[in-house]
Amino acid sequence: MPKLSFQQQVLTGFITTLFLVFAGAIISYNRIRDLQKDSLSVDRTQEIIKFTNQVLINIVQAESSVRGLIATGDSYYLDDYNESLSKINPSVDRLSSLLKEDPSQHILADSLKYQVSQKLYAMSKILWAFNLKDLQKAQSDLLADRTINKVRRLIDAINTQEHALLTERRKTSEANVEQSIVLFFVGTAVIGMLFVVLFQFIRLSFKKRKIVEDSLAESNFQLQKISEENELQNWILKGNALLDEAMRGQRNLKSLANAVIGSIGEYSGARIGALYLFNEAKNLQVAGTYAFDSNFARTEIKLGEGLVGQVAKSKDAHILKDIPADYIKIKSALGGCSPKVLLLQPVFFEDEIIGVVELGYLEMPQIATIFINRVVNNIGIVINSVQTISRAVKPHTVLY
Repeated sequence: MPKLSFQQQVLTGFITTLFLVFAGAIISYNRIRDLQKDSLSVDRTQEIIKFTNQVLINIVQAESSVRGLIATGDSYYLDDYNESLSKINPSVDRLSSLLKEDPSQHILADSLKYQVSQKLYAMSKILWAFNLKDLQKAQSDLLADRTINKVRRLIDAINTQEHALLTERRKTSEANVEQSIVLFFVGTAVIGMLFVVLFQFIRLSFKKRKIVEDSLAESNFQLQKISEENELQNWILKGNALLDEAMRGQRNLKSLANAVIGSIGEYSGARIGALYLFNEAKNLQVAGTYAFDSNFARTEIKLGEGLVGQVAKSKDAHILKDIPADYIKIKSALGGCSPKVLLLQPVFFEDEIIGVVELGYLEMPQIATIFINRVVNNIGIVINSVQTISRAVKPHTVLY
């Protein structure tokens, strides 16, 4: 084999270097294009998840407004309902547009669109019954409607597939990065300048990937936050429905009071509770109890007297953690114990105080105060209705 001259060696090295640089440039270009595609795919997945969440949030808000309207009759909820309604179909249409290139996802999107329309139809039926003054049918249709569960399942299915695609794209992105690193080290052995160029490409690629990961982490955080808010809303709606069911059909004030304090006490995790209502003497009197030792309940409480009387006078809710050991005891087969936290919540009807709810907890969850604050107005409406009927039947009798 003939020995190459210096010029030939230089030329051969130069040609080889150019070939490697050219090949490296092509490979680097392809890797960068792949990373760009991966980034666009991640953005698309995030947008899909965003619009699925928007669909669910708007439907839940619309349903909550319908529930509020049925429970209170306040037309204020119609404004919230119409506002949520205006956002649902645009979000569904945008989701269908994003999923049209994926046949399996497009089928799910079509199913979601159908179930959303069914949900909207169900809510319109409920409002129609409400407008016809058929409150019983409106409440029955509201409790019977389970379309939201189908919507949730379809959204979960769409998000599950998108997360699977996102995992696959992330693996591809990582493989592309590894190949770029290998190319970087080979290029540095041939020419120093190639090292600088490839280093810049790799640095930018990692920076872009970090931005995508940070964006994805923020998206996951927001999704978790939305999920927690939805769980809170669903818990409150369930408790409200159970309370409505407990109060339904109660025409005697004592049985109503026991049903109210028993329902909210059990659902909120209270260990003891009492409902005080004003009697004809304008004093507070125990109307209903939950796990309450009657030996510790006074017959009547004057306005401003004791904790209950103070809350009735100030008309403000109060949470007490420093409770005297002998204040009240919890009735239990295991013996008596004192609550650690006491919640006192005034009950109003048309801004006029009509009673006080007293609940004792060993450990009070923060969600309990939110729940009781949400349902107390509805309790006031029902109690006032029964009191009005009772006065009409027996004008001079106090029903306790």
